[in-house]
Amino acid sequence: MATTIDDIQLHPQMYVRKLNGEALHNDLLKRVLDKIAALNCYPMARSNGAVEVKLEDKTVEIRYHASIMHCNRMELDFTRVMSGGMRPSNRPPYVDLLGYLLEHLVTVNALSSRFVAESIAWGKTRKVVFEKGRLVADTGEMDAPAGATGFMRIAFRPDEAFWGEYAWREDVVEAMLREYTYLYTELAFTLNGDRRYEAPQGLQDLLADRLTAEPLYHIIHLRDGGGSWDDENECVKDGVELAFTHCNQRGEQYYSYLSGRCTPQGGRHQDALRREMVRTLNAYYGIKRRGDRLRNGLVAALSVHIDSYSVGEEQEVWNKIVKSKDNFTLKAERLVCNFVRAELPRYLRQHPDTAERLRTVINGK
Repeated sequence: MATTIDDIQLHPQMYVRKLNGEALHNDLLKRVLDKIAALNCYPMARSNGAVEVKLEDKTVEIRYHASIMHCNRMELDFTRVMSGGMRPSNRPPYVDLLGYLLEHLVTVNALSSRFVAESIAWGKTRKVVFEKGRLVADTGEMDAPAGATGFMRIAFRPDEAFWGEYAWREDVVEAMLREYTYLYTELAFTLNGDRRYEAPQGLQDLLADRLTAEPLYHIIHLRDGGGSWDDENECVKDGVELAFTHCNQRGEQYYSYLSGRCTPQGGRHQDALRREMVRTLNAYYGIKRRGDRLRNGLVAALSVHIDSYSVGEEQEVWNKIVKSKDNFTLKAERLVCNFVRAELPRYLRQHPDTAERLRTVINGK
């Protein structure tokens, strides 16, 4: 059964993330950006510029420069939530992902005192305005100005009747935007028009930004094109990206992601990395180091991408999924094992200086 605006307004706790029992208005912004970033993997929805985020008083505005939303569907899409959860086998992932974006926009709309959506797509333009989830203005579908490029603009002001007194914190939003750049290297983000964030080296940039101690050797960065578009099969490629180094610190530290979702509690993909790295390095150097000793001081960032499985799952559900033994997580585990087993020795053979330095670090543990 489809969920309505009234359902969301009557039971908002079912649709927004909570931390220590308190709802976070930042989750509304994250809902929109999560799906926009994922859509950028598809050529038909790829941005021709940066994703622009603007904070003004208590309103946030997002501009995405691509033709992704058909104007004559806007009223329908923003006044109800699509039913479902499992993707039909005959439905293209891109269409499904766009559906999830619109589903999240309905939640944002229902929990905002004012919500504006504007789009230019396929030569047409339309703008709709909602207040507390109710349509108050609609330009109707019109011809777009000559030469206008496709874009989508979403602006909303979270409803203080639900959220209470709040303010947008630029440092929190900035950290959110930086996180997206590490995972979607082809995207750039701007904040308030004067700050631009991008990370062309992906997880290597993430580690470089977050290391709190001097690395003992150059960051090893491996990736295989996962998350990019596959022209031959017309889908987004499964794949793995890994960056790691050792530092003079105790214990292990991981930044891990699965299909674009942060997995701070780890999961089978992270467990696979810990096991396979020990096995591969021991085999490559002909040694027998215990896993806890070999990984002591390790700082690693891991991202595993498997089509668009995660787009419909909330964080609490996702934390359980990544540790389960279903086909999805088993596939992620196999991807990581095969990737590390093949790519890490190849990298070490191609970079003998780094390989020798890593040998010295391992032997000292």
